[in-house]
Amino acid sequence: MDSEEWEQPRNRKGKRNDHQAQGNNKVLSKFFVSNLPPKCSSQDLKDVMGSFGRYEGSYIARKLDKWGKRFAFVSFSQVKDVKRLGDELSDVWIGSYKLFIAIARFVDGENLDRPDSGNRRKNINIKPNLNKH
Repeated sequence: MDSEEWEQPRNRKGKRNDHQAQGNNKVLSKFFVSNLPPKCSSQDLKDVMGSFGRYEGSYIARKLDKWGKRFAFVSFSQVKDVKRLGDELSDVWIGSYKLFIAIARFVDGENLDRPDSGNRRKNINIKPNLNKH
């Protein structure tokens, strides 16, 4: 191998992180889904959630959420009204498990609740107390 050549390092499981390299230029709406049954698979999520819109995929986390429940992120494309879809997803069940579903607050590390949340700073003027006795 020539010392001037560089190779792109492979990520875990051979997947690439950049979605545009895979030709995925879609605008996705992501939802946080919690209280999943113990043996729930991505196919189970697709079967249940696919009827609510254009289902694009899901990611089921290996760890548990802060309440000790299994959770996932589900993506839909071509969503015209995200809030309305969130309302429609408020009563979804898998077996005897009622799913908690909310619009994802963070996507790819960016906080969706507050735009420019990292760039805002409060200006606090602190004046020293010069009247010491």
